[in-house]
Amino acid sequence: MNEIGEVEPGAIENAVAEAAPGLDGGLGWVIEGQSATYGPPEGAQLLAFACENGSLEVTRFAASTSGAGTLTFGAGEALASVAVAADNQAVENQRYEASLAPGDIGDDLVAVFADGTPINVTMTGVEPLIVAADAAVGSLITQCIGREQPPEAVAPADAAAATNITS
Repeated sequence: MNEIGEVEPGAIENAVAEAAPGLDGGLGWVIEGQSATYGPPEGAQLLAFACENGSLEVTRFAASTSGAGTLTFGAGEALASVAVAADNQAVENQRYEASLAPGDIGDDLVAVFADGTPINVTMTGVEPLIVAADAAVGSLITQCIGREQPPEAVAPADAAAATNITS
């Protein structure tokens, strides 16, 4: 029979911080107009979002030998995966980019940032990154590519039957 021992306070947070940089490395979000970047106060950025012409430009800056991949954002139970392509052949400071329009992937990304928990950003062949959830970044993404649910989308499928229920 296996017994589960007590976990020391902070043990999980320490393990996460050791596994991927981000939360305690002096990194943070900078928001300017319709763009947000994540990285050190001075130095190369690691992640960027920019709202341009009704689409969200997503960029992950990283060293890798791959020309393309899948960039995945996860927080709590929310998950969004985006296909990205490298913009050049350089191995260091590679820019992996994608352009997202309003839709399912955009809605998934909105859900990730709405979760409020730290966001795990992964891509094959690239060191994982944990970024702080930020309401202003979530708002930028929502305003750029989030869709409002029309009232009829949440109404019962058979509205007539729902209004004719008697007790």
